[in-house]
Parts: sequence; structure tokens; C-alpha cells
Amino acid sequence: MKHLVRKLYFRLTVLFSFIFLSAFVLYSLFTFSFLYQSFEQEDDLFFQRKLLSYWASYQNQGEGALFADLYRENIISGDRPFLIRAANSRNQTLFLHYPDPWRVYNLNSLEEYEIQDFARKLIVRAPGTNEDLEIFSTLFNENLLIQVGISTGRRTAVIRNYRKNVVMFLSVLGVLCIVISTVLASRALQPIKYVNRTARDIIRTGNLKGRVPLRGSGDDLDELGGLFNAMLERIEVLIDRMKDTVNAVAHDLKTPLTRLRGTAELALRPGTTELERQEALSDVIEASEEILVMLNSIMDINEAEAGTMRLRMESLDLCGITEEVADMYRFIADEKHISLDVIHPENILSIQGDSGRIRQATGNLLDNAIKYSPEHSSVRLYVENTCQGPVIAVEDEGPGIGEDERELVFGRLYRGSSAKGTKGTGLGLSLVKAIMEAHGGTVEVHPGTGGGTRVVLQFRHSGDGTCNSTNITNL
Repeated sequence: MKHLVRKLYFRLTVLFSFIFLSAFVLYSLFTFSFLYQSFEQEDDLFFQRKLLSYWASYQNQGEGALFADLYRENIISGDRPFLIRAANSRNQTLFLHYPDPWRVYNLNSLEEYEIQDFARKLIVRAPGTNEDLEIFSTLFNENLLIQVGISTGRRTAVIRNYRKNVVMFLSVLGVLCIVISTVLASRALQPIKYVNRTARDIIRTGNLKGRVPLRGSGDDLDELGGLFNAMLERIEVLIDRMKDTVNAVAHDLKTPLTRLRGTAELALRPGTTELERQEALSDVIEASEEILVMLNSIMDINEAEAGTMRLRMESLDLCGITEEVADMYRFIADEKHISLDVIHPENILSIQGDSGRIRQATGNLLDNAIKYSPEHSSVRLYVENTCQGPVIAVEDEGPGIGEDERELVFGRLYRGSSAKGTKGTGLGLSLVKAIMEAHGGTVEVHPGTGGGTRVVLQFRHSGDGTCNSTNITNL
């Protein structure tokens, strides 16, 4: 992980530097292009102005006056020296005037061109220099060609200085970009460094209390730190719950295992009668059954969560199933002087489901309701058809479940605060939820109408989905 962060840190630094330098290079290229085009336009305007003035002199006063003007022309206009040449139809030089430093150019080569070649701009190069001579030409008549030329020296010098300054500034900017990019990358990766440091501390010490400090910026990396903290809190809760669950399972398994061992030892004592051995074997089977129920519940939950729970789907009458399950638990309710009432519509309310699993889910709800209800109270089992689908609800008058625990009670092996000291493993509601999800339904916990708890099993519509609520109770 440390190597990964360093690699990412380096890549971000390179990326930021590349972006900054690329932006500067693009800006420099744009400025260079604009500057170069401006010089070219200025030179073109100079050519046009000169040739236009000569053309006006020729048109107004004739060829003689034009040559007189050429002889009087100062070959330096402002700070710009230029060349003037006049030639006949055979491109023989009639007049040529240029600054002395331009002798390095082979101006005699101009007579080697054909007249038609002067329709375009000509470039004359001098050996050993970076400056060119640009020449524009205009035919005043069939026997008179006027040419004006200027040097690209000024343009070349400015461009050369500009390029040199850009390279120097780019070198300085490169160093600044690396420094700035390093700072930005460090700030950007700070939350990841916090995550790494917290993870390393947890791995080293095993203490899940550590948390990633948040900057409060609300950006994606800050959100990552918050999610990491939430994950740590969730893991801490799960581990604490697991510890409690292991203790609870160990405690609950200890009793049947101890009874099983004691019964088996009793059966093996010398002088034990056949009747006593049979009773011992019966007790062993009962204790084994308790253990198997617990282990089978855990396996069923695993299958449901993995989506592999096998269901034998068939058309079921919810009213008939709930009556059968209630009959099984009336004896237990009577022992605590608890009245168990079943309220359902007279007509058949059918769903598609697994009969054994629906009985198991309903039985778990009734078992919890009776277990946690005080003596001389009542437990009610409702069945009705709502707009969302058929519903089974079990309501008791027990201590109830706090709002902060209504989602936690469905966690595997979770036991609420009101269940402390009561026999159980915390698998009942987890299994109910797994069975309902396997059937495509839901389970929810609500406060009871007169106190206690109401657990609602919501099934999907198996028919045409019409809403025909029986309104037995406010579920």
C-alpha cells in the first residue's frame, strides 16, 4: 500500500506538472504564431504602401517622373531599409538601389528569373546568415517591372529573442511546476495517507477504535475517509456482536451438552435399569435436537443469504397455515396464562410459497412473542390482504423493541437489550428475514398498538394484484 501511494503521488506530480507546462507551451505557441503573423502583415502592408506610391507617381507623371522619384528615394523608411529595383521586359536591371550591408545578397541573381516568376514573393538568401530578403514585384506596363525588397532580419531577431526567453522561462517554470505539483499532490493525497496510517495502526495494534481524521471539505477523498470510518464502525460493531454471540452460543450450547453428557454417564452406570436407559436416551435425543436446531438455523440463514435456499413452491392458504401453527403454540401460551388469538378473513387467502418455511417463520414469531410477553397478557396473530400483498402480523404485549434496535434485531445472533437473561441464540428473526427474502417478501418491526412489539411479514401478490384489504387491524 505504501508503494502504491508513492507511485500515485509521483504520477499526480507528473500529471500536474504536465498540465501546467502544456498550458504554458500552448500559450507560447499561440503567442508566437500571433506575433509572427503580425510581422508578416506589417511587411505586406509596407510593400503595398511603397508599390502603391510608385504606381501613383507613374500614373500621374509618367515613367520619367517615376525614375526621378526612385533616384531621390531614401532607401531607409523610418528605421526600415529596403531595396528598389526596376527592370525591362527582358528582366534586365534598369535601376537598383539598396543599403550597402546588403551586398552579401546575390542580387544579380534577380536577372536569372523570368518575368512571370515575379508574380509571387521571392526569397533571396545570403550565405552564412539567418536573414532573408523578401521581394515583391509589380508590372507597371509590358516593359517596366518595379520591385521592392526588405530584410527579415528584424523579424528573425525578435522571434529569436522571444524563443530564447520562452525557453529560459520554461526552465524556471518547470522547476516551479514540480514544486507546486508536489504540494498539490501532497494535499490531494492527504486523506489517503490518513487512511493508510489508520489501517497500519489497526493492523499493528488490533485496536479498531482508530479513525481517519476528516478535513470537512466534502470532496470525494474526504468522503472516502468518511466511508472508511463508517466501515470501521461497522466492523467494530460486528466483532463486538460476534463476541457477544459466541458467548451466547457457548452458553446456550453448554446446557444441552452438559445435560447430554450427564445423561449419557448416568445411562452407563452399573445397575441402571432398562427403563432408566431408555429415559436417558430420550434426554440425549432432546438435547441433540436443541443443538441441531441451532446449527440448522445458522445453515438456513447462510443458504438464504447466498440465494441457495431450496423452496418447494406451491399454492398455500395463509389462514389455514397460521391456524395450524397457532394450535402448536397454544399449549406453551397456556402455561404462561397467555391468550393466543388468530384473526383472519373468512375467505381463503392464498400465496405461492414453501409451506414448511412459512410455518417456520410464523412459529419463530409466535415463539418470540410468547417468550417475551408477561403472564396474563395476550398475543394476537393477524392475517389479511393489503394493497401491497398478503400480510402475517404477530403482536404481543411484551417490553417492546427500541427504535434504535428495530433494524439490528435482524442481525445474525443479535440479542436486544430486552432479551438479556432470556434463553435464546438471536437467530430467530435472522431466519425469519432470510425466509421472507427468499420468498421475495419483507419483514418489519413496529411498536404494538397497546405497547409491546408487532412484527409484520409482507408477501408479494400472487394473483392479479388487486387491492382488497380486509382491514382487520391497523397494520
